[in-house]
Amino acid sequence: MLCLQQHKLVKAHAIPEAFFRELRVDGEKPLLVSSEPGFFPKHAPIGVYDDTILCNVCEKNFDGIDNYGIDALLSKFHKYFQPLERNGETLGFESSQVDKNRLLQFLVAVLWRASVSSHPFYSKVNLGPHESLARAALNTNTTALSPVFDAVLSRWRDEGEHIPTTAMLDPRREKWFGVNAYRLYFGETVAYIKVDKQPFTPQLKAISLRTAPPIFVVNRVLSESKDFHMIKRTVQRSQANKLKYRNARLSDK
Repeated sequence: MLCLQQHKLVKAHAIPEAFFRELRVDGEKPLLVSSEPGFFPKHAPIGVYDDTILCNVCEKNFDGIDNYGIDALLSKFHKYFQPLERNGETLGFESSQVDKNRLLQFLVAVLWRASVSSHPFYSKVNLGPHESLARAALNTNTTALSPVFDAVLSRWRDEGEHIPTTAMLDPRREKWFGVNAYRLYFGETVAYIKVDKQPFTPQLKAISLRTAPPIFVVNRVLSESKDFHMIKRTVQRSQANKLKYRNARLSDK
């Protein structure tokens, strides 16, 4: 628990529920997708929650920062961000209205909750010695964000291929030119959050939140990404396993 006090625990979300609600397309339920062996896609109508990490008092402390992240990356994205175009092609989006420190605080808050969560969906997130820094950064009124944290943002672009927009990929750790980072998904927006004493390379630092304003969001074609192909393979494998399991049960009757 965040406050280390004896209060009633609640169903707390690491990634706010709003980002899962956005995936409810044509009545479909959000689908959790992971590349972890033995993990098959699961429906999550209200997202992923954990009732072991936050009490009813501490959970309310996240409301303000979560609402800011939801506005900036979801509900008011096109109000805050303007497209950058060249020869009719959208290369990305930029904004000088979004508070870079507050947005980075939101991303670190999500990462901290994912790190302390026991839910399998967040099993690849482990901040280790940096967990205390993330925990301290949840209140920037008293503690500045450690330089350990920074982030680069991208946004999916659908080029017409059928995209499984109801799928939410699990967070994962990766290295960007030798720098440790976590990839987290927020609907169409993807955040690459640095958790390392080393800075991003000059190319990435030039578009990172610590360099803003303006905040820059890179545009990516989803159908050309490894994420898209992983989603397709995982969902197809899951459907095949479900069919095999159902046929086996029918043959036993």
